[in-house]
Amino acid sequence: GSARPHRCCPLGYEFSVIVSTDGVQSYDCMPERENVTVFDEEDFFGDFSIGGDRMRFPTCPHDRRLLFRFTRELISVSPNSCVDIVQGDYILLTCAIEQPIPDALTVLSVRKCCGQGHVYDIQAQQCAPGGNSSVTDLLPRKSSPLFVRGAPECGDNEVMVMYESQIHKIALSGATLMITTFDRGRPVSELIDPTAFCVESAPTEDDFSRWMVRACRHESICQKIPCVRKCCGHKKKIARVNNVAACLEHSVDIQPTFHVIEGDDFPDPDPPTIQPEEFGIRHGQECEKYLLDASNDQRDKHYINSKTGNVHLDSLDPISEAGYCLDFVEFAPDLIELRTFLCFETPPGHSKEHFMVYAIGLSISCLFLAATLIVYACLPKLMNLHGKTLVSHVLSLLIAYAGLSYIQFGTDFQPKFCHTVAMFIYFSFLAAFSWLNVMCFDIWWTFGNVRNSHGMRKTRDGWRFACYSLYAWGIPLILTMFTYAVDTFEWFPEEYRPSMGVRSCWFSQSNGMGHRLFFLLPVGIQIVANVVLFVLTTIHCNKVKSEIHRMQKNDTEKKKRFFADKARLVMNVKLFIVMGVSWFMELLATIFREPIEMWYVSDAFNVLQGVCVFFIFVFKRNVLIAIKKRLGMAAKSTREATAATTKTTTLTGSGQHISSDSPRYGKLSNNSTSSVTISNNGRKF
Repeated sequence: GSARPHRCCPLGYEFSVIVSTDGVQSYDCMPERENVTVFDEEDFFGDFSIGGDRMRFPTCPHDRRLLFRFTRELISVSPNSCVDIVQGDYILLTCAIEQPIPDALTVLSVRKCCGQGHVYDIQAQQCAPGGNSSVTDLLPRKSSPLFVRGAPECGDNEVMVMYESQIHKIALSGATLMITTFDRGRPVSELIDPTAFCVESAPTEDDFSRWMVRACRHESICQKIPCVRKCCGHKKKIARVNNVAACLEHSVDIQPTFHVIEGDDFPDPDPPTIQPEEFGIRHGQECEKYLLDASNDQRDKHYINSKTGNVHLDSLDPISEAGYCLDFVEFAPDLIELRTFLCFETPPGHSKEHFMVYAIGLSISCLFLAATLIVYACLPKLMNLHGKTLVSHVLSLLIAYAGLSYIQFGTDFQPKFCHTVAMFIYFSFLAAFSWLNVMCFDIWWTFGNVRNSHGMRKTRDGWRFACYSLYAWGIPLILTMFTYAVDTFEWFPEEYRPSMGVRSCWFSQSNGMGHRLFFLLPVGIQIVANVVLFVLTTIHCNKVKSEIHRMQKNDTEKKKRFFADKARLVMNVKLFIVMGVSWFMELLATIFREPIEMWYVSDAFNVLQGVCVFFIFVFKRNVLIAIKKRLGMAAKSTREATAATTKTTTLTGSGQHISSDSPRYGKLSNNSTSSVTISNNGRKF
């Protein structure tokens, strides 16, 4: 016979189709351009020759050549033909001859799973150097295969299934694959498109003619066979690149360990293992992932169901392949293991972009909280009892928000570290609400004892602050220790456990009973107590105000103290509203997870808390004046204020005269007969 078919253009050149102005096509070989798909010796082989340093177009009578693009149809050609690539598609250039072709060959395009000179090692689950491939034995006689290396890329609604000739009846019908499986003992034959599968020789010591197929099947097949999810694409692994998890090339295919599990309950003791005759693999999982590590935490112990492909954990309902994935993880260059990941529970509307915006917002809030701490630390005048309680509250809130921001920016935390961070954030939030409770109690006690000269006001502030600290730090510590014990030991009902750090660095299910019982409930009790304290404080405030109006004598000190306490009450109410609304919005978002806007509003309140605290407690006239003095920016105004202090106003009888140079600081009784000196640098009420 004639020489075997060959490639049209030599190496380093690409096939070009030239169309003249009158529509006539001609062909030529042009130097390769960048980013153009051309033949590669690894991708194109079989009975075709690709070597040579010259153009080898078929010699045809009258130069009548025909160009065919390879489709699922077989093409009968003369050996006097050539094959190449145009715009990424395989083409055949042959002569336009009407009579039968002597020694004609059937050319068909077949995907070969491994590269040239390689076969598939079933035991090692990877391609390996091997002898002559038995794949050509499957092809029709007098056919010339055009091999394309690599498995097909399955679509979003497809899974990849591996078939073995030892188990399944596999045959090529032309370029189409015919697979015969058994459904309840009855043979079922199916045809698979040439573009949706690859074939490969898979010899063993006992069977050199064994071979395998990888085929893309519609996802509906997962109703009949178990399907699992691979985190990365085919022939990929998870590795860290610049401290970020990435999918890199890997030669080994995954082989999950399946278990015989009846029902949805967690199996106990360990169920037996089994290898299904066939299973599907869906590639790619776009979600925030948590690594299951049973060696460090027994709660991560899990099994894959051999019938459904679901993952079974002791603390959760069975998880379908939509909620988990498994893949090889490179912990070190010489340590690569197949591991399972669970997808983080992502509330509605919480995309990656949303998490990033939320993290940036929390960071900005942290800056305002830190600025509040710096201002109070630099102004000793503000560090009275109220200032100390405020600083403690702000410090707790800052730590909690810094932790939240950190876990929003971070990825792939280790379980133990994630659990520790969750506990730390939990303690900080409880402490922040406890200090708010202290502030509400303190202002109530102050107004309740405003008439008692021997009351709490005479008690040393140091003793009061120590008592407050014991409550505000102690209660959160006790609750945190109790929560840790509930999470660590199994004596608490499973459905009520907080499961800190299991699926995220917070409560495992933000809408679960653990979150409500261990966070929303204790904080809610404190908020209700704050409401009661504010109501009682308002009642006391009105009583004191009435007494001052009924006074026959003008008690300036008592008035001054009253207005100072009232101003403090107003600030505390503002802070309570900010914190209370934030808690209330989180409660609503937890109970009613729809609409999505509910989460946006809840997160917005969290992000704005630091800003609100700063403007409530720092952006005040007397604090700003103190800051200016501290920075030496108010020297001139201070001298003017000192000169103005010499101006006095005498109130006598039923009339009063206030100097036009002095600001008004409050309404004074017309019946007062005492002389009052009003200073420009006095406090405005």
